[in-house]
Parts: sequence; C-alpha cells; structure tokens
Amino acid sequence: MKILKIILSIIIILTFILVGTPVKYSCLELNLAIILIGTAFGTYKIFIKKEKVVDKKIDWIVLMFYFAPIIPMIFGTCNSLEETLIALVRNISLFNIYSIAKGLILIDNKHGDLIINILIAGGVLLVLLGIDERLTKIMFQYVRYLGIPSVANIESRMFSTLGYANSFAIIMAIEIMLCFNKLKHNKVLYSGLIYLFLLGMLLSYSRSVIAMFIIIFIIYIASVKRKRIYLIYNFLQNIIITLASMKIFEFFREKNQYILAWISIIFFFILSILIANMIRKKNKKLCKIKLKTYIKIAVFSIILIISIFFIGKQIDMPLHAFDNGRINREVKYKLYNIEEKEYSFKFDIDAVVIEDTAYKPYTILINEENKYYDTIKSHSITFGQFKGTKEIKFKPSNETVEIAIYINSIFPRYQNGLTIKSLYINNEKFALKYAFLPIQLVERIESFSLSNKSFWERFVFSKDALKIIKENMLFGLGAKGWQYNYEEIQSYQYSTTEVHNFALQVFIENGIIGFSLLVIIILYVIIKILKEKKINEIDFAFIILTLHSIVDFDLSFYVIMVIWILLFTLSTQNNRKVNNKTKNRVEKYWQVAILALNIVIFCTGIFTYKIKSDNENMLEEISYAVKANEDNKVIELIGEFREIKKNKIIIRDELILTDYRAVEKENLEHVYNFVKNEKIVANTKYNIDRNRIIKKVITTSSNERMIEKFCNIIIEENDLMISNIKDKDRNRLTQEQIDLYLETQKQIYEVALEKI
Repeated sequence: MKILKIILSIIIILTFILVGTPVKYSCLELNLAIILIGTAFGTYKIFIKKEKVVDKKIDWIVLMFYFAPIIPMIFGTCNSLEETLIALVRNISLFNIYSIAKGLILIDNKHGDLIINILIAGGVLLVLLGIDERLTKIMFQYVRYLGIPSVANIESRMFSTLGYANSFAIIMAIEIMLCFNKLKHNKVLYSGLIYLFLLGMLLSYSRSVIAMFIIIFIIYIASVKRKRIYLIYNFLQNIIITLASMKIFEFFREKNQYILAWISIIFFFILSILIANMIRKKNKKLCKIKLKTYIKIAVFSIILIISIFFIGKQIDMPLHAFDNGRINREVKYKLYNIEEKEYSFKFDIDAVVIEDTAYKPYTILINEENKYYDTIKSHSITFGQFKGTKEIKFKPSNETVEIAIYINSIFPRYQNGLTIKSLYINNEKFALKYAFLPIQLVERIESFSLSNKSFWERFVFSKDALKIIKENMLFGLGAKGWQYNYEEIQSYQYSTTEVHNFALQVFIENGIIGFSLLVIIILYVIIKILKEKKINEIDFAFIILTLHSIVDFDLSFYVIMVIWILLFTLSTQNNRKVNNKTKNRVEKYWQVAILALNIVIFCTGIFTYKIKSDNENMLEEISYAVKANEDNKVIELIGEFREIKKNKIIIRDELILTDYRAVEKENLEHVYNFVKNEKIVANTKYNIDRNRIIKKVITTSSNERMIEKFCNIIIEENDLMISNIKDKDRNRLTQEQIDLYLETQKQIYEVALEKI
C-alpha cells in the first residue's frame, strides 16, 4: 500500500504542476500512465485480494459517466473522432484515480487525510507559483521546460500556471475549506495556510468566487457546532491580515521590490500562525462568552469592515508611474453607470522627461465602451514635460455603458516619472490610488453588477448551448462539440471555446445519457448529506466547486477534474467494513471485463496519441508549406486535414490566405468546395472575406462554368447576407460599418448578376 500511496501522491502533485501545459485539456502521456497504474491496482484487487474494483451502485454510475464519450462515437455524431478519443482516455484516467482513492480510503480512513494533505500541498505549490508569476517569474522559467505556455497577465490578477484567474480562485476556495477540515489536527499550521490561500483568492479578484465563498462560509459556520467560535476568530484574523498583506504586496510589487514582497508574505504567514496560536490558547475562555455577545461582536465587525471600506475610499494618494528605468506598465481604470450628459476629466499632472528631448512619451486615453466592451469612441491627450492641469471633455454616446481610462508611456526611454496628483470627474474627486485599500479590489467590488458583461454573457452562452442541445439531445456531438458549432447559432458575435457551464457542456458532448449520469452523481452527494443530517468541509468544497462550474469552465482543467472526483470520493466513501469480496464467477467476470476495458482504453490511447501527433505534424507541414509558397502542397494537405476534421477546423486565416493562392493557380474546384462548405455565420467580417474570394474568381477567371457556379452562390445567399449584416446587435457593428459592408455586398451582387 505504501507504493500505491506514493504513486497517488505523485499523480495529484503532477496535475498541479502540469496544469498550464496541455494537461489543461488533455495530457495523453499522463492519462496513459494513470490508466496503467489503475490496471495494475485492479489486477491486484481482483486476482490477489479477490475483491471487486467496482462495488457500489455509485461506482457503476461514475464508470458509466466517464465512459459517456463513447456514445457519440458509436452513433457517429461526434464532430472530431480524435478529440472524442482524447476525452475518453482522459475520463478513464479520472475513473482510475477514483478507483485507487476509493480503495485506499476503504482500507483505512487515514488515507483520506493523506489525500486531503496532498491536495493542500498542491494548492500551496500553485499559490507560490502564482506569487512568483506576479513578481520575478524565476520558478516560471523552470516550469517552461515542462511545456507551460507564457500567458500575458493583462488584468494584473493572480492566476498561477492556469492562465485563468477565476479557476485559480476556485482552487484557493477549495483549499481554504480543506484547511478548515484539518484545523482539528493542527490549529496553528493550517491557519497560516488559510492566510496563504485567502491571499491567492483575493489577488485573483474573482468576484464570482469571492461572493460564492462568502455565502458558503456563512452556511458552513451556521452548520458547525463544536469549533464555531474558533473558526470565526481564525477566519476574521486571517481576513484582516490578508487585506493588509495585499496592500503591502502590491506596494512592493509596483516598486519592483520583489524580495521585500516575498518577505512580507512570509512575515504575515508567521503572524497568522502566532495569532492562531494565541486564539488556541484562549479558546476555552472565548467559548464561555455568551451567544448574545458574539452576535453583538459580529454586527460590530460587519459595521467596522464596511466603515473601514468607505473611510478608506475617502483617503487617496497621488499616482506615481513610469519612473525612469522601471517596467512600463499601463495603468487602467473603469468608470461605470454612465449617464447621458457631458463629462469633464481634469487631471492635475506633474510629468517629467529626460533632459533635452522633444518627445512626448505620456498618453492619457479615455475610451467609451458599449455593453460588449467594444470601443465606440476614443479621446486622448499626449504630453511630455508638463506641470499643471489637462482636461478632456465629451458627451458619451447613447450606447456607452462604461468609460475606460488608460495611462501609459509610449516612449519608455524618455520617461522620467509621471505623477497624477488628482483626477476630478465633473468636479468630483476620482481616486487613482488609495492609501490603505487595494484599488483593484475596490474596482472589482464596485463593478459587481447584473449588467456586467462577464455576468450576463454567461447566460447568453447557456442560451445558445440549449440551441445546440435541442438539435443533438440524444447522442451529443463529442468532445469540443460547443467549440466546433457555436458560431452557427450564436446570439451575437463573441468568441469562446467554452460554454462556461459544465453541465451543459456535458450535455452537448455526451447527450442526455451523459448529462443524466452527472446529475445522479451530484444528487448522490446531496442525498448522502440529507440522510446523515450533517455536512462537513469536504462536502462544502465539493458543492462550491460544482456550483461554480455551472457559471464557468473550471472543469475543463484536468487538475480541477482530479480535485472534483477526489472530493466526491472523500465525501461519499468511508472505512465502514464493506464485504466487497467477489461472491461468484459472474461477479468476477464483470470485474475482469472492467479490467479488460481499461486495457482496451490504454491501447486506444496509444492509437489516439499517434493520430494526435500525425495531425500536429500535418499542421506544421501546412505552416511550412505556406511560408515556402508551395501552393499545390498546401492545398493538398489542407484538403486532407479538412476531411479528417470534418471541416470543423479553426485555422481560417491560413485557409483564406491559401485559397487566395488557389484562386491565382486556378484551382477553382477546391475553392468552390471550400466556399460551399463554409456556412454563413454570425461573423459578418468573415462572410465578407469569404465573398472577396468569390469576387476574385468571378472578376479574374476565364472559366465560365466555374464563374457561373460562384455567381449562383452569391445570388442564392444575398438576402441572407444582407439580413446578417443588418443585425447590428448580433454582429456588434457600428452604423458606419454596416453601411460599408452593405455597399460591399451590393457591389459583389451586381457583379454576379452581370456575369450570369
């Protein structure tokens, strides 16, 4: 069992380390290794211990859920056989993790504590990498060797190796709940870890996770009895410490004092431990305090926190940026709830440049943005050496819902420091920096609204997902079914490879059977809680992850899939002595059949790995051929690739370039098939680009037969194209763009009529 525990520990830690690599969606090498280990464990259980691998009904449900990708494969409805095979191999690796973890917990419940500790260790690794990413990226230089891609941190939010702040935040929230579970073993160490995970969660600035965690924490505190007082004190002291730590961390980061930033985190970690130890010693005295007193303390604390927040908002300080020799970071602010009135932005500026230069490095840009965050209009000022007030005045468009303020330096070598002493918007002071509060946290809190794009857009994704489900309810479309089909049904022009709703994504990919199995798994935990009439920290961790996966794509990350299934295992399994010995040959045959399926999936994974490698090599060949201007080879390779992918490929820019070349080479049959296969989608610009290919054919070719075929496409689609262009909301177009596109469409339609 020691070897198995070590192996499981390595698997879990590896998923945390490799989260930013292809393991984010699929890592066949790791998946295959896990299946091989699971097969060895299953062989040991069945043939040596004479025990069942799959015992309870819920085990069969989990097995069937993870086998669900086979449904669209059997009925031939999957968009991509390669992607669906990858999903199947990934899923079976997750079932093997479930099987190993369940087996260990049934042997000894202490193994459950081991799994929790490994998950916490993985979380610590993730938050340390997140801190490093916000500072020097020294550790990141080493993990690059593992294939973790570089992700630009545009929003200055902590996201570690995930590259996505919200999913990083949900892992931090889970880790906090796991630490609450472990406080009974070590009240001091795990208190320090709670601080560390709170810091990671708050620095992610994930509004949805923070709001959800607060609600879950209140319910959790209401549900516990024995350690409620200690938990409240512990959490409150960690909140206060974390808020102070955030401010100091951001201060040192902005000053490029990275060593001091690390030291500050270590200092507050130790401080959290010391205060936790003091609370532990005084715990008995604290428990004697009457409930009424605690209610008064709670009310006072809430009032105090709110007061500190509002008082802190009143105490601002000048913004200092772009000192000579510093990293040139753009400073960005948002203004919400825009009214239809004239706005005046007055900046009190002290700008310094290096001597003897006429360059004007500093720019203040104010963008009007619509509900899609598209820029409608821009207003800017550029300046060099200057001391005084500069003003920007304008009346926002009726489509403007937000105003974005950007402060940057376009010539860093000439900058020598920009100080904005104050900003007044319509004679009211607007803080660019707070003395005591992290400004980004304040901005994220103030921007929390039902009208916020990141909130309402998720409902649009879900609404559009239901359109796909309606047409493919029974068998699903296989892995990446959403990514390959959303453009054909989207309500307006957006770009996303994820539904932001795990349940609907499962429905799209695996049909009603896969969705039903997921619902059963979730209901199993809920029913267990209701039967036992108690709920623990593991249950809360599972619930918060499941709830958040309904509004985001957390479970598209392999590491979070691993966390989810381990939380489910910890929640539903225990060390009650269950007779899981095989009673007869029939039961043994069933267990052997499952083992055989594991081996089949392993072999399938090796086959899939070859397909994946061949396709990646083909894409590289296409890229090299395009660069080498080997047009005939490019056309041949893309034809093969399109056939493999059932025309569901996301390399449109290359295809348009290639097909322009095909037109020049008179490979018109290929171009015709390309154009005919490409449906009109919500993306008007892409449709116009497609029409430009047709226009080039009918205006330059001498092949009358092909010209007529292309002209017929234009004539047949003209009404639909015009309708699509005029759909302002769906295409996110300005009236000027609509007029331009309509004129372009009119021209090609008239050319087509002349040629027929």
